[in-house]
Amino acid sequence: MIPTTLRALTIPIETGAVPVSLFCSVLSSFLHFVLHFVQVL
Repeated sequence: MIPTTLRALTIPIETGAVPVSLFCSVLSSFLHFVLHFVQVL
């Protein structure tokens, strides 16, 4: 599921179809998830 989502995100980014603001919001959400996951461990 995660690799498919990443692929779906990277394809529009490479073609420039995704706004930078959307990419930043997704990136911040991903970083927040990673930090939460590390705290759980």
